[in-house]
Amino acid sequence: MRKHNLGGLIIFITSLMLPALATAQTVEMEISAGRYWGDTTYEIGGLNKISGSWTFAHFPVSRLEFPMDFSLAAIAAEVSPIESLVFKALLGKSISDPAGPMQDSDWGIPGFATASPLEKDIYSETDCELSATTAELAARYNLATAGKVTVSAGAGYKYQNLNYECGNGLQIYPSTGLAPDYLQPGAIDYTVIYHIPYLQFGLKAKSDRLRGGLDLGFAPAAFAHDEDDHNLRYLFSKADCTGTACFINARTRYYITPNLFAGLVFEKMIIDTDGEEDAIQYPYGATAAYAATVDKKISSDQSLLKISLGFSF
Repeated sequence: MRKHNLGGLIIFITSLMLPALATAQTVEMEISAGRYWGDTTYEIGGLNKISGSWTFAHFPVSRLEFPMDFSLAAIAAEVSPIESLVFKALLGKSISDPAGPMQDSDWGIPGFATASPLEKDIYSETDCELSATTAELAARYNLATAGKVTVSAGAGYKYQNLNYECGNGLQIYPSTGLAPDYLQPGAIDYTVIYHIPYLQFGLKAKSDRLRGGLDLGFAPAAFAHDEDDHNLRYLFSKADCTGTACFINARTRYYITPNLFAGLVFEKMIIDTDGEEDAIQYPYGATAAYAATVDKKISSDQSLLKISLGFSF
């Protein structure tokens, strides 16, 4: 499983925050722990180019759904160089390995009973181990305040790196009733990286020791890069896709003392991108190598709930 360069990411985020820290009016440090749930999914099909020849198939021919069920620990900092401007940096890392089953479905495969796009020909569920890294940088400016309510706007960047190792499951053949096959551990290695630069609009409210906030974010240009190594089939593929993303973030915070606070955050994000996948089957035994290009869609529907403890000074 691919390792993340956490040291480099920490140094990069810290270097961006240092100028703001030097002139900060307020600084907040926060640690949190939470749980993700949802999935990251890719589908292929449509226009195919295999060994130089173009063909067209229905979409999708194949869908792989990777679970995003994992626990996360994170550290965050907020810096206000002036009263109305806030800079934020966050770094998170998964603290649980098992992520639930990965589901792999294929439709209309040539040579099967019907080769119909409406009938599932191959289906498998395999165990997954997941290593995940998340990061975020953001800037927010308070536009106006009316009483205890503040309206803000800002921009930011979200990063997600998800590494999966899948195997140890059964593959069945619903359209033919063939005997199932066992998929050994390490059958698939999969990595997907999301880059999400976004714009956001927010509301904040406060009352005595209680604070609340709601942010709506939209990424008009979201980017996804993935790499899939089907080890048992000697098939390696990669893709770069573009699209959009949107999210909603709701949070509340209670100040135990004027400087010490506890928080609760819920975030829901949807990512939808498409592009082309390049695949190479490297030779094994009597099977010749080939190269293919196919239409691809990478998407994610994910949620996060976390609790936090922080200190402001």
